[in-house]
Amino acid sequence: MVLILLAIAGMAFAGTAVAQEQVPPEDAEGVELLAETGIDNEHACLHGDFDDRTPLTGGSSVEDAPTVDETHDVWNVTYDGDGGYVNFDAEAHDHDGPFVFYTDSGTAEPKDEEVLERGEVTCEELGLDEYVKVGFPQDGTNSLLLTEGGHGEDGDHDHGDEEDGEVSKFEIDNHQTGEMIASVHGDHWHGGNPKIEQGGFMPVGANIEDADGNEIDLSGDHHSINARLAEGADESIVSLDGHGDHVRIDGDEQGSVGVVFQLLHDGNVEYETPPIDVEVGNHDNRVSYGVEHELVIDTEENVTLGEDLARATTSGVCEGLGNMTELPDGWNCEAQTSTDIGAHGADPGTELNHYHASVHHGFENENDANDLWVDLYDNNVVHEEWVGAFDNTLESELNAPVKDGTPFLLGEIESEGTEVGYELLVDTEQNVTLGDELNASMESAVCEGFDRHGSIDAPESWGEEWQNLSPPAGWDCSEQTEVGVTSHGADPGTEVDHFHPHVTLEFETEAAAEDVKWFTILSHRSVDDTLRESIEDSLLDEYGTAVLEPGPYTLGAFEVVEDDHEDGGVSTFEIDNHQTGEMIASVHGDHWHGSTPEIEEGGFMPVGANIEDADGNEIDLSGDHHSINARLAEGADEGVVSLDGHGNHVRLDGVEEGTTEIAFQLLHDGNVEYETPPIDVEVSGDGEDGEGISDENPFGDSNGDPLGELQVVDRLTDWTDDQQIDGQSYGELEIIESITDWNDAR
Repeated sequence: MVLILLAIAGMAFAGTAVAQEQVPPEDAEGVELLAETGIDNEHACLHGDFDDRTPLTGGSSVEDAPTVDETHDVWNVTYDGDGGYVNFDAEAHDHDGPFVFYTDSGTAEPKDEEVLERGEVTCEELGLDEYVKVGFPQDGTNSLLLTEGGHGEDGDHDHGDEEDGEVSKFEIDNHQTGEMIASVHGDHWHGGNPKIEQGGFMPVGANIEDADGNEIDLSGDHHSINARLAEGADESIVSLDGHGDHVRIDGDEQGSVGVVFQLLHDGNVEYETPPIDVEVGNHDNRVSYGVEHELVIDTEENVTLGEDLARATTSGVCEGLGNMTELPDGWNCEAQTSTDIGAHGADPGTELNHYHASVHHGFENENDANDLWVDLYDNNVVHEEWVGAFDNTLESELNAPVKDGTPFLLGEIESEGTEVGYELLVDTEQNVTLGDELNASMESAVCEGFDRHGSIDAPESWGEEWQNLSPPAGWDCSEQTEVGVTSHGADPGTEVDHFHPHVTLEFETEAAAEDVKWFTILSHRSVDDTLRESIEDSLLDEYGTAVLEPGPYTLGAFEVVEDDHEDGGVSTFEIDNHQTGEMIASVHGDHWHGSTPEIEEGGFMPVGANIEDADGNEIDLSGDHHSINARLAEGADEGVVSLDGHGNHVRLDGVEEGTTEIAFQLLHDGNVEYETPPIDVEVSGDGEDGEGISDENPFGDSNGDPLGELQVVDRLTDWTDDQQIDGQSYGELEIIESITDWNDAR
C-alpha cells in the first residue's frame, strides 16, 4: 500500500526495517532480494519484473543488520563496504521448511544455515537472476551476507551493462512479425531461441541502444547488423546473410548451432553479442508424442497438494530417469514433463501423506518416446519373488530361464466382477513353443509367485485394512487361474523367445477380487530403486519428508500417447490475473462467461490463460512452442490500452480511461493457432475526482480531502506514542482501514 503501510510496518509494529519511498525496478541499485517459501521462478519473476523495490540499508555485521520477515516483497539492499547483512525472521511464518532467497545484481550467502540448492533464473524484464535455497534456521533467523556479483562458474555472472561499451540494450526479434525473441543480459541471453524450419528462413532484426539509452538507427548509412557462427560451431546447420537492419538465417540442416550477432559501424564490428542457439527442425509438425505413467507416493510427513508438490515430484522423476537410463540428446526432462497431482478428490492446499502423480513426458518424435517406454519397463520389473517363480518354472519345465529385466507388467491390473486380469511380458534365453504346455507352465509360475510372496503390507498411511493383503483363505490358485499366452499374432506351435501371458484370476466375491487386485499391484509394480531414491531426495529437499516403502510404485500402464493439435482445436480458454491467480472469464463458443479485466489508468494487469486442446489436454505455455498474445478487436479504440505479450501472459497497460475490446490468441511457434472472441477491457480513472474521505478518518481534512504524505507520517508518529491522534484513540485495525481509505482517496 505504498508509503504509509510501509510506515506502519516500520514504526507501529515491531519490524526493524525503516520504510522509504519505493524504487522503480529500473532505478534499483545494490543487490535486490526477494524471500519466498519455495522455488517458483515464474512467480518470482512476476515480482522481479513488475514490483517496485523497497529500499533497505544492509548492516556491517549480523548484530546491526536490519530484520525483515516479508515474502513477496523485493528489497533494494545497499550498504557500505564490500557487503551488507540482512536478517530474515523465518519464525514469523507458518512454515517450518527451507526458505528461498532470490537476488539480482548480486548473491546471498547464509551465515550459518546449510545451502540446499542454488540456481539461475531467467526473467523476461528486469527480473531476478539467481536463487539460493537455505535450511530452516535453528535460532529462527536466517542471516544473509549480500554482495554484488553472481554465483556463476567464474563468480561474475553479469547483469549490468557497464562493460558493454557503446551498447546498453541488444534485443533480437522476428523482423517479419515483430515478435521479440531474446535480449542480451551481460554475458548471456534472456528469452527464447530463434526456431527455423529446415529449408525455411527467418529474418532477424534488432533493437539496439547505446550507452546513454539512445536507439541506434539501423536504417541509415552508418550502423547495421550482421552475424557469424560461434567458435567451433557446426557450419552445416544454418547460413547467414546480413541485410543492414536484419540478418537472414536459412535453416539448412536439422540441429542447433551457436550464432553471434554483431553491431557494425561503417562496416567495422563495434559490438558482439554472446552466442545464442539457433534451432533448425520440423517445428510445424503439430504431432508430438508422450509417455504417460501414474505413480502412487506415500510420505512419512504431510505434503501439501499443489504446484510446489507437482514441481518437486517432476524434479525427482527427472533426476531418477537421468540416473537410470540414457535420455535422448537435447531432451530437457523438466521442461518437457508435466505432472498432475491428486489424492482422491482432495482440494489443492490439502495436507496429506498419500498422493497420485500422473506424469506425462513429451517428445517431438515417436522413437524417443518408445525408447523411454522400454527403459521404464526394463527398470520396473515385478517383485523379485515373482521373477524367481517365473525363472524357476521356465527353467525346470521348459529349460528356458527368463532374461534379466523380465517379466514385467503390461497395462493395468483390473478387477471386473469376481475376476482379476492383467498382462505380462516375458523374454527367455532359449526359444519356447506357443501352446497348451506353455500356458500350463505360466499358470504354474503365477501360482508359485503367489505362494512365494505370501502377504504384503501397504504403507501405514493407508490404514489397517490395507495391511497383510493376500489372496483369500481357501482360494485354489491352480484351479482358479487361467493363462493364455500370445506373441504378436503368432500361431500355436511357433517357437518364440518373447511372449505375453494374459492372466485371469477367479474369486467367489467381488470384494475378494478387489483385494487381490491391489495385492497384485503392490507386489508387481514397485519402481526402480534409482527412481525411488531421486523422488525421495526431492521431497526431502522440498518438504523434509522421506518416502514410505514399498512405494513409490507404478499404478496402471506406461503408455506411449500421440498428441495431435493440428486443427488448433481448443476446448477450454480461461483468462486470469497472472499475478494473483484469480480467474476472470472463460470462452463459451462465440462469447465469454465471467467478468471483464478492469485496470486503473496508469496501472497494468498481467493476464494469464488456462487452455486445453480439443482432447482436454492442458496446453503448456511455459515451454518453447506455445504462447499467448492479444490484439485489439476490429474497430476498437486504440488509445485505451497497450498490449505486450510475454509468452505465458499478456501485459495490459491502462493508457487512458475508457472501454475497448481485445481478442486473445494462442500461438504455436509464433503462428496464430486459435483466437478468442473479443472481450471488453475497462480502464478506470486515477481516483483524483473520487468521493473524498470520511470526516472520522484521522488522515483527512475538514473538507474531506486526504492529507499530504508528510502530515500522515507525522500523525502516525503521534499514534505510535500513545495510540491517539488529536486526542482520539485508534486501534491497529482502525488505523489500517483509515490508511486504506486515505490511499484510495488520493
